[in-house]
Amino acid sequence: MNKTLILNRIQEELMFNVDADFARFLEISPSRLANWKARGTFNTQILYTKCESISSSFILKGEEPVSADEQLFIAQLNGYEELTEEQSKASAKNHELWEEFIDECFRRKQLREPFPYGDGVPSSEDNKLLEVKEKLIASHEERIKELKEYIDLLKEKVKA
Repeated sequence: MNKTLILNRIQEELMFNVDADFARFLEISPSRLANWKARGTFNTQILYTKCESISSSFILKGEEPVSADEQLFIAQLNGYEELTEEQSKASAKNHELWEEFIDECFRRKQLREPFPYGDGVPSSEDNKLLEVKEKLIASHEERIKELKEYIDLLKEKVKA
């Protein structure tokens, strides 16, 4: 796939309808983006840095899927990673914590309450929200650790 098509697909995937907005996101000038598209080239490092949700194989070769999340999902479907019961429970708990956090954010917004620490003094609600946030962070750190282990396992399979 040529690099102009790759750029256009990344722009589409990230939902930028206007080249100038996409250029601003990439922190380059609109004329530089236009030059990339006209010449069929781009700076791979900028795309890696700014487009974290785009798979590296798509940036390099235009190989589908575009999204890194899609790539992981497909790998799971193909049996590269079977979730253990413990991982499934952790994932469900993570989802539950996210829902709780988002519900609280919407509740505060509807009531026009400060969020968080609007007056500088944490309320009991703020403390509860902070606990949820800390649980989320811990859950994400655990998931990152799992993904790193999974990447190491894939690297070993590739070497073999």
